[in-house]
Amino acid sequence: MSSPLADGPRIGFLIDRWEPERGGAEGALALFARHLELCGAEVLVFAKKIHGRNAGRSRIVSSGGFTRAAREASLGNALVEAALEADCDLTVGVRHLPQVDLYWPHGGSYRSSWAASREAGGRKPMVPATGRHRVFLELEDLLLGRGGARSIICVSDLVRAELERDYPPCVSRLHTIENGVDTARFHPRERDHAGSALRKELGLRGGVPLILFSAMQPVLKGLPQLFEALKSLRAKPWFLLAAGLKHPRRWRRMARKAGLGPDRVEVRGWQDPVALSSAADLCVHPTWRDSSSQVVLECLSSGTPVITTERAGAASAVYSAVCGNVLEDPGDVDALAAAIEHWIELIRAGAVDRLRVRGGATPRDLPTWLERLEREVVELLPSSSPSGHSPRGNEAGGQQA
Repeated sequence: MSSPLADGPRIGFLIDRWEPERGGAEGALALFARHLELCGAEVLVFAKKIHGRNAGRSRIVSSGGFTRAAREASLGNALVEAALEADCDLTVGVRHLPQVDLYWPHGGSYRSSWAASREAGGRKPMVPATGRHRVFLELEDLLLGRGGARSIICVSDLVRAELERDYPPCVSRLHTIENGVDTARFHPRERDHAGSALRKELGLRGGVPLILFSAMQPVLKGLPQLFEALKSLRAKPWFLLAAGLKHPRRWRRMARKAGLGPDRVEVRGWQDPVALSSAADLCVHPTWRDSSSQVVLECLSSGTPVITTERAGAASAVYSAVCGNVLEDPGDVDALAAAIEHWIELIRAGAVDRLRVRGGATPRDLPTWLERLEREVVELLPSSSPSGHSPRGNEAGGQQA
């Protein structure tokens, strides 16, 4: 039976930067675009910055303005206009747009994300928004509160709950599709290959548990609390690899300030995620907020247990104590230290069942995930597809910012 996309509808992907190698929303969008192409759709990418592998045709979209806020508002409108001019049948976007058919906010509610960032940094609760924050909130309200998005995909139940709370008018348009993971690529067999090579590079002895922390926003994802927890466990054998950080030197200084020298902590920028997840004995992700952490899913798929918090959208994948721990409070350093100590003992005793840990990720394999996303697109397409139609989002009552 042929795909409903076989007639070649024109689908526009709208994003500020198209950089699939970054992973996260960019990587997920690229996987989805490639899947739609294979089903027969014509994919067009509209972005201000395009780098790395592309799906379909791409178009650079420029924006103007003297301030960051003005440029962000201008870009959102310019992306929508570019898709209109290209006569797309349907548009897909992930952030900072005034209007789109299928909205896929990987970061969840910007309002909730901003509040959590302030809490993690020890700052006061949200103050009246200014600058780019005001623009982002206005665009989010256009999409969610005022009907600018026809359908909204939530990457976790956590995101769905946030959006229901922050923008009640959008409730009927919400659909939960939890993030997927490449379970063939992230597999326990890589522990003897990519994982072993990274451990050798780090100079780790066989019996030393490797703890992984990986995030682009280390404060929000709980690295200061992890340093504090490990400080109390210096008598135990462990080595921490903190990866994906934008400013490694700054975090090396913070580790030393916490009494954790280079013999216990290695801080790096981007690393191959397969090597990270398969080299680690334990992933620790004590986040203050994460819509659906990909590193959690990748580690579970690789057979690496995870310690995270209830504020992680992917926490539901830690389905039992055999997979790890889900902590209630990201600020509870004592509870974090106790959980890490417990897993260090299990790891040293060889009591980790890698295949059962992997069970937390296997229901989220890529084919299942992509098929669910495809169904959302098909539901939104005009009845007589290929081009000749302007984006249906333009008919939904969304307003320009």
